[in-house]
Amino acid sequence: RRGYDFGDDVDGDEGMGGHLFRGFGESRGGLVSSTDKSIVENTGEPIEAMEPLRTTCLGDFWSDCGASWAEFNRCLVPSEFPVPADELGLVSGSALAGYEHTRTAASLFDISFKVGMRVVGADREFVADQFLTCNLRAMRPGDVQYGCILDSKGLILDDAFVYLTHDSVEILTSGCHSRQVMDYIGHYVVYVSRTGADVAFEASHRSAAVALQGPESCAALRRTLEKLSLRPAGESITMETVDEDPTYVPPMVLDEMPYMSAAKLRPSASQASRDAMMILRVGSTGEDGFEILGTPGPSFERFSKALLEDEAVKAAGIHSLDMLRMEAGMPRIGVDITPGRYTPVRASLVWTLDQKKMREHLMFGWQKLFFQLAKGPKVRRVMLVVDGPVHAGCKLLSNPHRQPIGDVVSTAWSPALKSRVAMAYVRPEYAKAMMHVLINVPYNLPTYKMRSKAIKHWTKVGNLRSAYRRIVPAYVTPMPIVPHKYPEPAKQRESKARTRSFAPDAGNNNKRRGEAPTSPGRLPHVSSRLPLGSVGREQSSGRAMR
Repeated sequence: RRGYDFGDDVDGDEGMGGHLFRGFGESRGGLVSSTDKSIVENTGEPIEAMEPLRTTCLGDFWSDCGASWAEFNRCLVPSEFPVPADELGLVSGSALAGYEHTRTAASLFDISFKVGMRVVGADREFVADQFLTCNLRAMRPGDVQYGCILDSKGLILDDAFVYLTHDSVEILTSGCHSRQVMDYIGHYVVYVSRTGADVAFEASHRSAAVALQGPESCAALRRTLEKLSLRPAGESITMETVDEDPTYVPPMVLDEMPYMSAAKLRPSASQASRDAMMILRVGSTGEDGFEILGTPGPSFERFSKALLEDEAVKAAGIHSLDMLRMEAGMPRIGVDITPGRYTPVRASLVWTLDQKKMREHLMFGWQKLFFQLAKGPKVRRVMLVVDGPVHAGCKLLSNPHRQPIGDVVSTAWSPALKSRVAMAYVRPEYAKAMMHVLINVPYNLPTYKMRSKAIKHWTKVGNLRSAYRRIVPAYVTPMPIVPHKYPEPAKQRESKARTRSFAPDAGNNNKRRGEAPTSPGRLPHVSSRLPLGSVGREQSSGRAMR
């Protein structure tokens, strides 16, 4: 009955969120009925889990490289790779070594935990616009935008990179609760198609994915494509556009490829569109990089091995990627954002909302989103710099009155700050930069020397107990921690090149000669404003990732 109804009012407190996932879990992976028990007793086989454990197609290759494994969004991916002792330098551990190499050169991550979906049909953009926060009508084939997938109440189900091809809307989700998200969107698309719309929804066949991230990723990818283009027929790979009539693109064009754009890699062994790989210049690390999507097979494995043959590229695990994501201020669905509980306003993802669609009532939950934008949300997602051990679930207290103001949802180590950082949800009045707060970190109760009455009392109090705890100071810091280093469009670089004089009489001679100003009274005036009417690649890249 409540499978697709989150039951929130307009203000939308998170008390009733998550019924979509709770309903599916109780029917298949959670509560077991008497009928299901009899089936298990008769057949001897367990009931199929709601989210089956997935594996990467590069598992054998990563195992040969000595990878350690971890489960991430119900998918087994490499967590760390061994690093020789003579290459550790100032860092200690393979996770920190992968982090440092990504910041200085380029690293290859296995991101097969991401799940691709596609909407096809003549009315694909009109239908997909309703559950996506980005504006598909402002995009062209080859453009990419970061957005959120919403339910009918305007609550976030997942985040995704959305890109257009000439015949489909491709959605690359994070893979958290992918089956529930596909069921939710699939039921809605079926409902719309019964009204006469020409639209269909299906899973993408490009289930293999790797991410090449780092400042040297563009040069490494260009060198790899140049080597592959010289190989004999059957092993070579060429790059082409994503248009209806694709044209060949030389590898040197990668240097001018805008951020948040897509291209296609075509293996010469097959001319079928299904075997073509997609290359997206996107990422969640804050560094320049690419994400390569393809169909599992020899071509994708051969391309991944060719990337690692470059001298600037090394393999890195998911632990390094998680530290980079945390410093970039990007949330992780399922940890920082519980699906079906928070709106983009509360999750500090307002910049992903297209208000033109909201004004035209073409987006799910437009009424609640406008209400929260006008009144303000009850909580906001912020980044904290903490001075001590903290874990998810700890309560935030005001300083100095020690009143509960929020919760910690995730923590990680920040090598850039040499400190532990945390993501949390706090009241809006405390979501200000440099706002000092306190974190209540509970200890394990010494039950071996406590009476049963005392154990019940402190267990009932929970994380707000005044004993068996530690108070850790923290303060709110702006996101991202490390500034993003994405490549900028040419028009934006030209606007940043302009300077404005704060001292009218200083530096005029240098200005006439075209030299850089030397007066301390002259400061650069940065303008990120784009010309009116530029709704192409530069607008999608600037609006999507800022």
